[in-house]
Amino acid sequence: MSNATLIDNLTDEEKLELKQLMSQLAPWTPHPKNRPQCMAYESEANEILWGGSAGGGKALALDTPIPLASGKWTTMGEVEMGDAVLDENKKSCKVWFATNVMLNHIVFKICFDNGDSIKADAEHKWLVGWEDQYGVGIKYMEADILSTEEIEHNMIDWDDTQINNRYYVVCPGGEKRRIMSVDLIETEPVRCIAVDSPSHLYLAGESMIPTHNTDVILGMARMKHTRSLILRRNFPELERSVISRALQFMGGSYNSAKHVIQTDGRRIEFGHMEKPGNPQIQGDEQQYSSAPYDLIAFDQLEEFPEYPYIFMFSRLRSAKLGQRTQMISSANWVGENLAWIIRRWRDWIGDKPTAKSGELRWYYRLKGQDEELTAPNGEPVWDEKAQDWSIPTSRTFIRARLIDNPYLGDDYKAQLQQLKEPMRSALLYGDIKATMTDNAYQLIPRAWVKAAMARWTPDGRDEKAVPVIGVDVARGGKDKTVFAPRYGNWYDNLIVYSGSETPDGASVAALALQLDINGVYNVDVIGIGSSAYDYIKEKKIANPINFGAGSKTTDKSGLFNFLNERAAQYWAFMEALDPANEKQIALPPDEELESELCAMIWVPEGKTIRMKSKEEVKLILGRSPDKADAVVLANSILALDWLSAGAQKVKDYSNPWRDA
Repeated sequence: MSNATLIDNLTDEEKLELKQLMSQLAPWTPHPKNRPQCMAYESEANEILWGGSAGGGKALALDTPIPLASGKWTTMGEVEMGDAVLDENKKSCKVWFATNVMLNHIVFKICFDNGDSIKADAEHKWLVGWEDQYGVGIKYMEADILSTEEIEHNMIDWDDTQINNRYYVVCPGGEKRRIMSVDLIETEPVRCIAVDSPSHLYLAGESMIPTHNTDVILGMARMKHTRSLILRRNFPELERSVISRALQFMGGSYNSAKHVIQTDGRRIEFGHMEKPGNPQIQGDEQQYSSAPYDLIAFDQLEEFPEYPYIFMFSRLRSAKLGQRTQMISSANWVGENLAWIIRRWRDWIGDKPTAKSGELRWYYRLKGQDEELTAPNGEPVWDEKAQDWSIPTSRTFIRARLIDNPYLGDDYKAQLQQLKEPMRSALLYGDIKATMTDNAYQLIPRAWVKAAMARWTPDGRDEKAVPVIGVDVARGGKDKTVFAPRYGNWYDNLIVYSGSETPDGASVAALALQLDINGVYNVDVIGIGSSAYDYIKEKKIANPINFGAGSKTTDKSGLFNFLNERAAQYWAFMEALDPANEKQIALPPDEELESELCAMIWVPEGKTIRMKSKEEVKLILGRSPDKADAVVLANSILALDWLSAGAQKVKDYSNPWRDA
């Protein structure tokens, strides 16, 4: 007698009881065929960075219809980076990344109850609801995200027969489309795109089906820890992508006011940090300053600056004997905070990696030293200055590569090896730096910024050039006042002061005089910057620059104009960094400066170019882009070369803003 026959003989109440009992036996386990997922779940490290999920590309067939925000249609084969498509709520979102055409993927045909079908590879993600064959319905959850292969596997019953109508997707407007079958078909070319919607979902197919890994984090909280905190950068993404997924398998009770799940004696709290702080100014991380957690998880760590991550280590503790404390984070390799992540896990993903994926390394610090030291193991190290033992903590990085998929053999590996860079390294080896992909509307390519920093040398100052100093004045709070000295095409190290050190224009001017640089000062005159300019111009040559003012300039093609001076000056700096430009700008190596310059997004509005405002960029970075603004201010006025101008003193310099 088959298992299915035995179950048919049960009453509805017995079936429900059996279902609940089975769910309690193993609420979650890592996928046995996903080696990186198992490694992350089983790791004994105190600190884990989990670099994605192994898969086959999360791709769709080239002939899949894709609706555009304009009302027109395109196909997966024709969609391009920068195109505006639709998310699951039919709101416009941008395609920020698109792969080349990929071959030899495992492909399934998914058929829906209205006759439509979509061809997708095994690892393509779907937003699904679920209802079992016994009528025990499960409420649709927004973030029940399964791969094609998982859906196909779960539609097979205990007696190896396929069960139709088990899964459904929800289309815009709330209409459900049931998945009738998932069938393996002959392989065909596929392609993958990534969009900037909060859920990372977009619509595909004529019925506009929403299509799309957090599970390791949730699984560890549910199975291995007693008091957990799971963090995302903002609440909408937390609710959509984490909480709703947790409710699918964790069981227990959920307090929607406190965002806490209580289950089997475990407390799992969900939090967010929309306004993270820094060493000078407290931020949202302080709301967790009084609570202990034995697991703290950052979902999408690339969205967080370094300070709140380091701060949360002070919350990592447990009074329960034998309970391991761990910090685990998942990360995608696109974002403005990758520099500190690469630095922290440098032994695995730095320029000269020495550690293997999953390997434990031990680190400690001594009193009075900022530099992190390595230890051979977890044995305490004597700190002479502190007269105490320093206890090393363990760290690891789990690299998730597409070739880790057990279904993909040498033919697929050979196909990946034929791809162009950076796709070759990104897909075959999971190379973090290869996948630091720019946003389609990112103004300054990261490669240009890195090239400018790579050509910088400490002794590169052009002594014949009139110094130009960009001055970005703090507007209070977490902002900083930054001086950016430029000598021709060479920028000196930036000089940074906290907002508390520059509360008014007089204090900014006093610091400018202390610099003792006999040059031209380009001062941001928005806010208290106007007062700073008034003071500085009494002793120095100073130019008032208002980023908010209108601009009459065009780009070098003459085809586009600019909404304001901020857009015009940033565009001019981008053109100066262009490798084809003979200027060869040299910028001092600075991780914050790099991330700020790469956070600048331009928005085309007809023939007018607009830049995202400073406030909008603050939301991306978690801080004000003061360093980037100062550098661009220093580029705003082209100082004359001593020799070509024949000038003998700075006072002979002709100021085109003042003297025009």
